[in-house]
Amino acid sequence: MTAVLPAGDPHRPPSLRSDASPDLWPEIEREAARCSAADAAALGADRLSLLGCGFHGRHAAASLQDENRQPAAFFDNDPRKVGTRQAGLPVLSLDDYRPSEHGFVLITARHVIPVLSRQLVGRGIPHLSYDAFFVARHLDRFRAVRERYFEEPQSRTVFDRLLLAMLTGDAAPLAAIASPDQYFHFPAEARLPREIFVDAGAHDGDTIAAFLEAHQGRFETIFAFEPTPATFAALAGNVELLAARWGFATRDVALFNAGVGAASGTLGIAADPAMPTSNALVAHAGEDSEGVPVVPLDEALGGAKVTFLKADVEGMELAMLRGAARTITTHRPKLAISLYHRMEDFLDIPAAIAELSGDYRFRLRHHTASLLETVLYASCVDQPSDRTP
Repeated sequence: MTAVLPAGDPHRPPSLRSDASPDLWPEIEREAARCSAADAAALGADRLSLLGCGFHGRHAAASLQDENRQPAAFFDNDPRKVGTRQAGLPVLSLDDYRPSEHGFVLITARHVIPVLSRQLVGRGIPHLSYDAFFVARHLDRFRAVRERYFEEPQSRTVFDRLLLAMLTGDAAPLAAIASPDQYFHFPAEARLPREIFVDAGAHDGDTIAAFLEAHQGRFETIFAFEPTPATFAALAGNVELLAARWGFATRDVALFNAGVGAASGTLGIAADPAMPTSNALVAHAGEDSEGVPVVPLDEALGGAKVTFLKADVEGMELAMLRGAARTITTHRPKLAISLYHRMEDFLDIPAAIAELSGDYRFRLRHHTASLLETVLYASCVDQPSDRTP
C-alpha cells in the first residue's frame, strides 16, 4: 500500500492558498475527491492506528470505537507518553510500527500534520490525517450544515477555509481569517449593559478577565465552572484580584469546582503533559487520576436567568448543551460554544442549538492560525430591549 502524502507541504497548488476565490466549495470537493483513495484504503485496512494521543487523538479513538473500529494503538513522538495507555490503547514509538499489527495510520496531532506526514513518508507508512478522513467521509453532511446554518458570508468563508485546512493539512491560510475577541465576537446589538455570564471551562479566570475588559467591568452575576482542582484554586485567587481591580463584590461571582455535562456524575481527568490547559474529562483516566464532579447546568443554576453562556469544555460541549436545555429554552442566552475538540461537533452542535430554539442565528469565527479555537456564536433574533447603544 502506497504511503499517502496529505498536501499542506509546499507542493500545494496556488489556488488553495490564501488568495483563493471566495467560493471555495469547488476546491473542497476536489480536495475531498483527492483524499478518497486514501480514505478508501483506511476504511478497507485490517488495522488502523493513530498518530498523536492528545485530546484530538482521544476523541478520534472514541469516534472510531463507536463505529466498531478498534484502533490498534497510538503512536506519539513525546517520550513522556510512550509506554503509557490512553483511551485504553497502548502508546508506542514509531520505531515499534509493524505493518501487520498497526496497518494504516491516521494523524490526529492536527497542529503538526505536514511534519508528521513527512516522517511517515520517510518510513513508508500509509497514512492520512484524521481530519481529512472524517471530512471526506461526511462531506454531504458538512455541506448541509453549511447551507442551513451559515448564511452569513463571513461564517461561510470561515467554514470553507477550515474544511480546506482539514482536507489538505495546510493551516497557513487560516491566519487570514483569524478574528480577535474570542468568545465575545457578537454583533453590537446583542450585547447587554449588565450580563449574567456563565463561564463553562473557566480555567484560571482568563476568560472572566477578558469578559470584564470587554464589558468595562460591568455585569450582574458570573457563574464559573472549572473541574481541575489546582486550576480551580488559581481561578479563585484570580477572581479575588479581579474584584480588587474592578471594584465588584466577590459574592457576585459563583465558583463551581465541577465540570458540566448532561447528567450528574464523577469523571476522571485525562491530563496531557504537552498541553497542560487541555485536561479532558473521561470515564476512565487511570489509577492516578482523581475523580471530579460533573453537573448539568440546569441543576447547578437552579433556574437562574442567564444572558450569556460560553463553553470551552474539551469535547463535552454537546453534553453541556443537553444538561442546559431548560436554561437555554427558557432564557435564550447568547451562546459562544467551542467546536474544535470533536469533528462531530461541527455537524451536531448547530443542530442541537437550533432544536432548543429556532430563534437562534449563527456566526462562525476562528481565532488562531492553527486548527484550534473555532467558536460558534449563536444569538436570538429578538434580543431584549435593554441593549447597549
